[in-house]
Amino acid sequence: MARHGNHRKVDPGMRPVVGPTATGTAADGQPTAGITGTAARRSIWARYVAALKARNVKAIIGTVIAALVVIALVVGPAILIRRHMEDQRAADAMRDNPIPATSGDPGINWDALRSRNPEIYAWLYVPGTGINLPVLQHTGKDDVYYLTHDQWGDPSYLGSVFSEMQNSQSFTDPVTVLYGHDVASVFKNLHRFEDADFFNQYDKIYIYTPANHVLTYRIVSAYRTDNRHILNTHDFSKQSVRREYFNQVMTPTDSPAQVRQDVQLADGDRILQLSTCMLNEYHGSHRYIVTGQLINDQTINVKPKQ
Repeated sequence: MARHGNHRKVDPGMRPVVGPTATGTAADGQPTAGITGTAARRSIWARYVAALKARNVKAIIGTVIAALVVIALVVGPAILIRRHMEDQRAADAMRDNPIPATSGDPGINWDALRSRNPEIYAWLYVPGTGINLPVLQHTGKDDVYYLTHDQWGDPSYLGSVFSEMQNSQSFTDPVTVLYGHDVASVFKNLHRFEDADFFNQYDKIYIYTPANHVLTYRIVSAYRTDNRHILNTHDFSKQSVRREYFNQVMTPTDSPAQVRQDVQLADGDRILQLSTCMLNEYHGSHRYIVTGQLINDQTINVKPKQ
């Protein structure tokens, strides 16, 4: 015979509680506030979805990083090869430039050059290096415009030989600085002066101007230095500053350095400095400077070019 005394009747309106009650705790250890079983399941599902999303985001980020690495490995060398080929073509073009005469008519057609780019104001020739290029100065606000533009003003990572507006275009300043990238088509071959035999064999720099001047400089030193801006660092209008700087030019402390021991720079001298990078060894933190002392400023008679 069945026993009925211990049976409880369940109110049909009541729903059984599944999972944590109002006085329980959620799966994350935080107290709940009347979370029903359905709400708890929804909470767990939401956390699961959030975890999947986070995992997917990490996977996507990892995929993107891997893709970027592959692109860098493939595209990077291709860019370097292309730039090297461009540099070699530009260097070949420089070698095709007629070598200007160092006396008499140098054979430079200024009208043709300046009709293409009126910012060409001089011509630089350094025997033994292959450097035989126009010199430019930008008249706009961007003083280093020709770091990223060629002699015709077209964009080029090779750049050009240029001076800043702090220097006059007449080469009458106590210190004139010409800049150029350490590439074969511009100033890379200045590093040949690191070799003592080369330094002793070649000792001239020539500057030609549209005013029919030929300026001859004797190379007196070639050395590595830090990358401080020469014209911003020194006030060359002061004789004491010029004297101190000229002394530094003739007694460089960093190697490699070459100096002509038979030369002294006087207070009234004018010097020309050719400045380029030392990227291979110092990652742009140093510069290499070849310095010439003006020894002759000659006016020549030139027939107009046809």
